[in-house]
Amino acid sequence: MMGRDYRQQATRAANLLKVTKALQECPKSVSEICTETGVSGTTVSRLCKELRDSGGAYIAMYEQNRSTWAAVWSLGIGTDAKMPRRQTKRERREYVRQWKARQEIRRTSIDRFDPLRDYRGFLEQWACPDLSALPRSIYLSPQA
Repeated sequence: MMGRDYRQQATRAANLLKVTKALQECPKSVSEICTETGVSGTTVSRLCKELRDSGGAYIAMYEQNRSTWAAVWSLGIGTDAKMPRRQTKRERREYVRQWKARQEIRRTSIDRFDPLRDYRGFLEQWACPDLSALPRSIYLSPQA
C-alpha cells in the first residue's frame, strides 16, 4: 500500500510539472494542454483549479468551443476573467443551423465516387476539337 501512495504522488508531481511547463509558454485551454502533455483532461482541469486556488494560475479569458466556453489558463497571479453570457435561444438556433449546413457540405463532399457524374463536365470540355475548321499550317508541320 505504501509504495502505491508514493507512485501516485510521483505521478501527480510529474503531471503538475508537465502542466506548468505547458503553461509557461503561453496561455492555453485544457484541451490544448492535454494534446501537448498527454495528460487526461480531468487531471489537467483538476491541476489547473488547484493552481488557481494556491495562487499560481488564473483564467486569462474564455474562448468559444463549439457552443460552450472553454477557459484559457495562464500562470501567475491575476484575477479570473468574467464568464461570458449564455447564448440566447435565437443565437443557439442560428449556430445549430450553420453547424448542420457545414455537416451537410461535408457529408455530400465525401459521397461515393461516381465516374459518370464526376467526369461528365470534363469529358465535353476536353473532347477533341474539330481540326477541319483550323488552317492547315497550325496543326501540320511544314515538312508534311
